[in-house]
Amino acid sequence: MRTLTEFVAPQLKNGFAKLQELATAGKTADELNAGMGEAFKYEGDKLKWFLFAIEVVNGKFDGLKRVLVHEFKEGEKVPSGAVQKETWHFVTEFFAQPQKAAPEAREGRGGRDGKGRGKGGKGGRGGRDGKPRGPRRDGEAGGQPARDPNKPIVKGKIIPVS
Repeated sequence: MRTLTEFVAPQLKNGFAKLQELATAGKTADELNAGMGEAFKYEGDKLKWFLFAIEVVNGKFDGLKRVLVHEFKEGEKVPSGAVQKETWHFVTEFFAQPQKAAPEAREGRGGRDGKGRGKGGKGGRGGRDGKPRGPRRDGEAGGQPARDPNKPIVKGKIIPVS
């Protein structure tokens, strides 16, 4: 396989528009080729490949990245989707389509909206098994008494200082 050239999507869009413009002006096939050659500064095989690439795309530019022009030797495997024009193969490449968004979460199945199970309390974080957590350590809200900062802690127990 030998890659001869490539044409990017903007180039092909401009070529398609120019080709339409020349065709509506009533130009003959020879005048179309001459007009396209002058407009894009192509001649010979490059002009042929450009016109074939425009024909292969056929105005479908949505997501088009480029068109590659290949020449395959006898016995080489041609990619699927390649279009053959004369002795050349034209392969269109497209940009990857963006993935669809994940479906909306069903109601009652957890989440950050405070609805559903496993959150405990009124929208706040719960303790184990959905039960409310114990008090804050600074003693602001009920539960265990606040620890005396003057007493040392050894292995999780408070030891009185004598």
